[in-house]
Amino acid sequence: STPAPPPEDVVQRSRVAASSASFNLLLGSFLFWVLSIVATATATMISAAIGFHANGNSNNVQRRRNQEQITTYVEAADSAIHEQCVQFDGNNIITSEHANRPLLLFKYARTGSTWLAWTGSKLRLQSGLKMTWIHETQKCMLDNESKEEEAADLATWLSEFFAKVPQEEALIKTRENLKNGSGSKHVNHQCLVTAGKDTETMGSNIATLNPHASHEETPDLSDEQWAEIFEANPDLTMGVLVRTNLVKRAISGIAAEVQKEMCGSKKLHGDEDCIEKLPKTLRIGPQQLMEHIIESERKQIIVTEEAARLSRLYGDGKMFCLSYEAMQLDLSREMKDLGDFLGAPITEAAIEELRNEQHGTSASASYKRGSDDLREYLENYEEIRAFLSAESPCLLEQLEASEPRIFPTCGVWGGKDVEEDE
Repeated sequence: STPAPPPEDVVQRSRVAASSASFNLLLGSFLFWVLSIVATATATMISAAIGFHANGNSNNVQRRRNQEQITTYVEAADSAIHEQCVQFDGNNIITSEHANRPLLLFKYARTGSTWLAWTGSKLRLQSGLKMTWIHETQKCMLDNESKEEEAADLATWLSEFFAKVPQEEALIKTRENLKNGSGSKHVNHQCLVTAGKDTETMGSNIATLNPHASHEETPDLSDEQWAEIFEANPDLTMGVLVRTNLVKRAISGIAAEVQKEMCGSKKLHGDEDCIEKLPKTLRIGPQQLMEHIIESERKQIIVTEEAARLSRLYGDGKMFCLSYEAMQLDLSREMKDLGDFLGAPITEAAIEELRNEQHGTSASASYKRGSDDLREYLENYEEIRAFLSAESPCLLEQLEASEPRIFPTCGVWGGKDVEEDE
């Protein structure tokens, strides 16, 4: 006989159950598909990363041994300087056999690099060693007949400095070039040398260099020469120093040109007789200012990108990033972070002493003039304000800033790199 059909409520429940099972099956398949894609993408990224680093250097393991040490640094995704900049979270200090890392710091003019080097050279390390600075490295070289010879000389100099090869011969060459300064204060507005002859007392070795093509005293180094420099010490790391307020750097550059005409130099100590004759205010044409602003952004981007490129090729892909404005806000914090990043922690007494100073006005190697409030310094402030208001709200914000602040770039540079001596 034909079986009786099931009750309607049972049929309904069966339909619901079947529908639910189908849905769950589809959902499970979808989730499996998503997880497969994620796993594949992750494996591909890891493989690519390993391949990139291995291709960059056959001595991959040794070169990246410090990456395992730098576990307390995180990407500064919101950095106004560069995405490869790192920030220290303040919880730990690198203390290992890889401490006292050397640093190659890229910079350009009017960024506070002399102030930074002079401050850093005075700091005492907890290890009892010295933080050794060579400032404006490109100006420490002897004159050569060709740029190729200068590039080879610079590559050898940096390689030996970072490898902590005894510096006696190199320092003799450098001091022959120094026009002023003697004893412990080797400052001649060009080359600051704090290195000693005893390599046993050297902690982190730091060299500042202006790599931009517009700097006539910096020869172009080939990638092979950069590789040689990084091979000299696999712990070598990159850094960059910039000035993010494009407007104020531009005005500082124009003022420096006036200063050079009257005093013979763009950098002053503060005790020169000519200072009294320098104008207390400036009148700057809007178009002249804009040209200098574009030049400022151009140099910031190019110098930073070159440091980032070298870090990716030969280093650990990270950079320690400093800005003139951050040093104005809290120089002691920036120096503490620098020491911790290099595995060369600075003594608390030195940090406290630095914190109590007036941000570069005490025992500074360079003299700063002009007010941070441009309303007081620019004779035609309102004209400049109206001009920048029409050109770029981003630049207007920088003009009106009366206190130090870190700014993003404004996108005024069109991408063409024009050589311009500075």
